[in-house]
Amino acid sequence: RTNTCNECKTVLRRSKKYKISVDDQYRLLHLQDYSCALCITGITIMSAHLDHDHRTGKIRGFLCRKCNLAMDAIDSFPIEWIRKALVYRSRRAQD
Repeated sequence: RTNTCNECKTVLRRSKKYKISVDDQYRLLHLQDYSCALCITGITIMSAHLDHDHRTGKIRGFLCRKCNLAMDAIDSFPIEWIRKALVYRSRRAQD
């Protein structure tokens, strides 16, 4: 058993799972100003969720937990449905 810190364990696990180097994880988070790519909430390397395309594995960026859960939910819907839902929502909000 090794005495690896929690941050190191998280980054190394993510590195293996998503095939992104440790340096690239820190670089990406730095490029995002340590903020969620969607809502701009501050995140750390420990709280960040690596958003990726489930079909291709391509990494899109780091998200906060809330935005990551939302993206997982909408990934199952076709883009046209999402567009219609946004139009519907904006119309209903104006009533």
